[in-house]
Amino acid sequence: MNLQQLYYFRAIAQNENYSRAAEQLLVSQSSLSHAMAELELDLKVPLFYKIGRNIRLTEYGRCFLAYVERAINELENGRSALELMANPEQGTIRLTFVNSLSNHFIPDLIQKYYRDPVNRSVHFSLSEHHTFDGIHLLLQKECDIGFGTKTDHPDLDYYPVYQERLVAAVSSSHPWASRSHISLKELNGQDFIAYNPKCGTRLSIDQLFQKGHVHPKIVLDAPITDSMVASFTESSMAVSILPRTYGIDKFNIHMMELDDIDSTIRTVYMYWYRKTPLLPAAGKFRDFVMESIPSLV
Repeated sequence: MNLQQLYYFRAIAQNENYSRAAEQLLVSQSSLSHAMAELELDLKVPLFYKIGRNIRLTEYGRCFLAYVERAINELENGRSALELMANPEQGTIRLTFVNSLSNHFIPDLIQKYYRDPVNRSVHFSLSEHHTFDGIHLLLQKECDIGFGTKTDHPDLDYYPVYQERLVAAVSSSHPWASRSHISLKELNGQDFIAYNPKCGTRLSIDQLFQKGHVHPKIVLDAPITDSMVASFTESSMAVSILPRTYGIDKFNIHMMELDDIDSTIRTVYMYWYRKTPLLPAAGKFRDFVMESIPSLV
C-alpha cells in the first residue's frame, strides 16, 4: 500500500466511475485499474463492485474510505502546517524575556515590527522568565528567541540590544536616603536584598561584588522581578541594587548612583540557539532586531 494508491482509491470512491476519476487525477484508466487491483490484493478484500458502467463501494470499501479520508486530511493538514512554518510572513514567533523588558522594550519592538504590513499576519507568543529559565525553554525548543543577561552559554549566539543602569536603592527612611551617590565598598557587610540566584541580574551584581571584593550580608533572595526587589526594599532597612527600569519610580524608594559608573551598566542581550537554524518567521524577526538596534558593544 502506498500514498498514491490511497489518493486513487478516494477519487474512484468519490466519482464512482474509473473514467471520471482518471480525468480528475490526470492519469490513464488502466493505471487506476492496476493500482486498485494491487491495493485489493494487498488488503485481501474487494473494495468495489460494478453496476453497469459505474462502480460502488463494498462494505469493506466503505469502512476503508473513512480511514483513508482521515489519513489524507491529516497529511494535507501537515503539509499546510509546514508551508505556514516555512513562510517568514506567517506563523508564530515565541519570545521569552526578563521582567524589566515587559513594560516598554518588548511591546515597542513588536509594535515597530507590525508597522510593515507584510508582518501583520505573524503572531507572537510571549513569556516572561528570568534568564536561566528562558535559556532552558530555548534549549528545549519551547521558544525561538530570548532576551536576557548574557551567560556565555556555548550553544547560544548573543546580540546586545538594551542597556540599563544599575543603581543602589534604599527605603525613604534609611539613613542613606539623602545621598545621591554611593560606592560599592560601602555595601560591604550591609544587609542586602538580592535577586534569586537563577536570575541573570543576580549574575551581573555578583560579578560587580567579586570585582570590587565586596561582601554584603544577603538577608533575602527575592523573587525574580525588579518590582518585587523594589517592594522588599521599600519595606525594609536593607539595601538593594536593581536596574533603573520603567515603573520603578512608583515605589517609595530612594535610588543612588553607584560611583563605579563603567561597571554598573547592565546589558540585555537577544539570544538564540546556534546549532539549528531558526524557522523563517523567527529568523526574519531576529534580523529585524539586529537591523533596528545598532550593536551596543
